[in-house]
Amino acid sequence: GINAEYGASFKNHQRELRGGSMPKTRMTGLDLSAVVAEMRGCLGMRVANVYDLGPKMYLLKLAVPDRPKAYILMDSGVRMHMTSFMRDKADTPNNFCAKLRKHIRTKRLEDVRQFGVDRVVDLTFGGGEAENHLIVELYGMGNIILTDGAYTIINVLRQHAPEQEHVRSVGDVYDTQQNIRHHHPATQERLQAMVQEAVTRDGTLKHMLGSTTVYGNAVITHCLAPISIRTNAKISALVEEHGGVAELVDVLLPCLLEADEIVNETTGKVSKGFITLRPNKHAGVEGAPAMVYDEFLPYLYRQYEQAEVAEFGSFGAAIDDFFAKIEAQKIESQKFAQQADAVARVEKVRAAQNKQLAQLESVAALNERKAMLIELNHELVDNAILVVTSYLAQGISWDQLWQLIQDEQSRGNPLAKIIQRVNFGENEIQLLLKEPYYVNETQDEDEVVNESEDEEGGEVGSQGLVVDIDISMTSFANARNKYTCLLYTSPSPRDS
Repeated sequence: GINAEYGASFKNHQRELRGGSMPKTRMTGLDLSAVVAEMRGCLGMRVANVYDLGPKMYLLKLAVPDRPKAYILMDSGVRMHMTSFMRDKADTPNNFCAKLRKHIRTKRLEDVRQFGVDRVVDLTFGGGEAENHLIVELYGMGNIILTDGAYTIINVLRQHAPEQEHVRSVGDVYDTQQNIRHHHPATQERLQAMVQEAVTRDGTLKHMLGSTTVYGNAVITHCLAPISIRTNAKISALVEEHGGVAELVDVLLPCLLEADEIVNETTGKVSKGFITLRPNKHAGVEGAPAMVYDEFLPYLYRQYEQAEVAEFGSFGAAIDDFFAKIEAQKIESQKFAQQADAVARVEKVRAAQNKQLAQLESVAALNERKAMLIELNHELVDNAILVVTSYLAQGISWDQLWQLIQDEQSRGNPLAKIIQRVNFGENEIQLLLKEPYYVNETQDEDEVVNESEDEEGGEVGSQGLVVDIDISMTSFANARNKYTCLLYTSPSPRDS
């Protein structure tokens, strides 16, 4: 039967492929096949040291006389490749790193192999009773497992919960055959069986190839491009369109044979590496490059022939440079985002300060107008203060005082009319004051009107301006008090 169990693996692979403008961040099974061939060039070298670069990232330093040192970077669940970039190391190794040093340091790297075409690599160190295996899992959340020669687990980077599949516990034997996917070359008989089963299940071409092969989305897209076939079309519809199962198989088989060639080219030998580039959304900002890295490839697929591409001598070198630049791009993006946030914060503070400054200027101008009106109406203000204090001295309450003022206002008393309110709590009265000698330019020069400015700075005609008057002070003392407030509320020259 067809390997239907590959369906879940294919869906996981699809989710890991880049989407939109996000750069590719994980390696596929074929990517790993390409770098394993390069890592096999380190066979015979001894482990000089092991470093932890983070909670999930470790670096193996390999050395042998008369050969340059080599470094293998292992990022659990993400990537594994040779590296030439130096990174910051922890001053003190963590517990897992210390365990690795204890068991594999000074041992010779004897073998590097991939489990089928899965994202699992087995590094063998030493031989005989001293043999150890370091197994790096790049699927899911990833893991790094240290075992002895019989694959009995000595230590594990990430402990699995008991209810999870493929539990990794110290003392257990690592299952090297767990759902391992292998590449099966395409044949006419196998493809015909795949098509017939897909018709029965009413599946699409994309799902059929993804669930029964190990090519991956990029290889499938590359190989199907020349025949312009719809990958999302139902197999049943394609069979009808091509006139039968055999006819559809004849169309698809050359594509899958080409896919087999690509798999063979990227497996077992060092291949070139490619990185596609895309426009930088921060282009134009000082220091930002016009193009940034987007995806690393072990083969230049047709769908990328029109894209801008950087070529490297090996796929491992491409991945190494890709992630080094991606790390730098992330830092740059964070820097630009922080700069934008800082500018926004500064603008927000500036807007708040400008608003506060405008309010202070408004209050200062109002205090200045009030002081001026008190001075211009000082006799009227002093008379109002005298009348109010005289009544209060007679022992009447503030409520009675306000009633008397209202009675006088109804009788037309001009002094009572300018008293707008009495405030017992503040020992104040509020007077409606006007400019006594304001000349309206629209009238004759000799005609005098009582007009002033309102609190907004505009003319109010006969409305005047309400001014708070402290009855414990004279009119000039009240004016001086307003000017004093002006000094505290007026913005200094350096603020303007």
